[in-house]
Amino acid sequence: MPRTESDATDEGFVKFSDCLDNNELRGNRYMDDGDVFLILIYDVNGYIAGIQAGFPKSFSSTYPPDTLKPPFIDDGDKWVVTIYFVDPSIICTTGRTQQEFNSDGTGTNLYIQTGTNPETDYMIIPRDEKDLDGTLWNKGGCFPVMGVHYWYNNSREIPCDEFLPVFPMYNGGKLNAFGWVFFAKPDFSKWAEFPPTQIELLLKVFLKQVPRCAKGSDLSSLHMYLTKDPFKDMCVA
Repeated sequence: MPRTESDATDEGFVKFSDCLDNNELRGNRYMDDGDVFLILIYDVNGYIAGIQAGFPKSFSSTYPPDTLKPPFIDDGDKWVVTIYFVDPSIICTTGRTQQEFNSDGTGTNLYIQTGTNPETDYMIIPRDEKDLDGTLWNKGGCFPVMGVHYWYNNSREIPCDEFLPVFPMYNGGKLNAFGWVFFAKPDFSKWAEFPPTQIELLLKVFLKQVPRCAKGSDLSSLHMYLTKDPFKDMCVA
């Protein structure tokens, strides 16, 4: 994905929202051909600052469920779930300098927005796998060219309408990717990934405990890599 606003424009992404058009979100936001499932976020200096997945309110009366609002935030004609790559408080104020962008790369952390105040309501995903010890992140399976998957507060009994739709992935003990997972079928998007029909069997590869509610459910995902060569992410310990 383009990591600067100018590159996004060159690649056909169109700006649809300025930095503070919605006080409950941050950033200048772009999408490709009106596809709300993939929204790129840039700071006031034009550097990548986050990513969102959106569901039009016309898509379904049941997804996202009320129990996931938040992390889904009301954004006019859609609901969006957000991960910021830098401290949300700087995105619409100072932004990053060219030197900081050169040094940091895509970002400094992954901030999952968990409430309506993006500058205070967030959860940081640890960059080191060891820092997940003692947290509610549950270790799942490792899949080559992805990494070791983690799921938040997962169990066989968790309702699908309470399942946090974010999963980080680690390789060599370091955060190398993350993804969205939704118990829904956003067939409006060219970016959404749809697994084979045997969802429960597939999930056993990625989760040590597959929620009972997954059986017969729709499922979609999207993977985002933080490395230049994901094909080297071969579940190295």
